[in-house]
Amino acid sequence: MKYMLRAYEFDHPIYMDLENKLDALNHFPEDTISQTYLLDKDNVVIASGNPVYDVTSKDLYLRVLTGMGTQQSEDRGLKTNAQVEQQVFDLGEMSRFETKEIIVRLHNVGKNLLVVENVNTTCGCTDVSYDKQPIKPGACLEVRVAMSAQDEGFFNKAIYIQYNSVDNQKIKVNIKGIVH
Repeated sequence: MKYMLRAYEFDHPIYMDLENKLDALNHFPEDTISQTYLLDKDNVVIASGNPVYDVTSKDLYLRVLTGMGTQQSEDRGLKTNAQVEQQVFDLGEMSRFETKEIIVRLHNVGKNLLVVENVNTTCGCTDVSYDKQPIKPGACLEVRVAMSAQDEGFFNKAIYIQYNSVDNQKIKVNIKGIVH
């Protein structure tokens, strides 16, 4: 985690709850993207989301830490809706260091241009590429994800596609398989 914080230039103080005391009190969700919280001096959660994986959370944390508050700035443009054809990809069995690729088809089902703002993964063993151009309503964007198997055993990795969503939600896609 320390490496990732440095890599993403997040140089503000953090507290890592190695004994899981906050979860015992609050029963937080298991999703790793949601397991990061910004607390005030009284340990009250004032922001949630992982600023390492999520640009929106990083912006929120920086606004709070610099005294600009938790409110979003003016509307950032037109919003739209999107959906993927498939949310879970099973790569089956793989050899260690083998690479397999999937294509996630993201459809713009809204009325405005779709702009992918960021694509995050829960593992450094994945490489993501996609066309950065806005997608017209009714059109499809192919997000290519290459998974390079590193460790033996079962894996289940998540990919989060952040776009100009009407409800500010990300699309989550899972890749799973077994490495021998």
